[in-house]
Amino acid sequence: MKHSRTILVTILAAVLALSACGPKTTAPAAQTTGAAPVGQQSGTVPAALQTIEGAAEDIIDIAPGGNWDKINADITSIADAWQNYQSQAAQDGASQKTMDAL
Repeated sequence: MKHSRTILVTILAAVLALSACGPKTTAPAAQTTGAAPVGQQSGTVPAALQTIEGAAEDIIDIAPGGNWDKINADITSIADAWQNYQSQAAQDGASQKTMDAL
């Protein structure tokens, strides 16, 4: 049980850290132009991060039931998705500390 909690905490930390890599918006002092409203910035979340987020949510939902085969499959999906995304993470704003932790 202690091991599974460690895995869940690690996955949650990863999801939170990676979600910080998304586009950032700042509010202008005064919005007097015809620009898009504050907070509406185009961009997409990379598929690998969507996979990580979805698998982490899945783990949170199924962990209490103890379906360890599904949890292991989700962990494998997370590891594979991170491997695919890792080279792009720095370009998207992830710090080296965050990448090392993951």
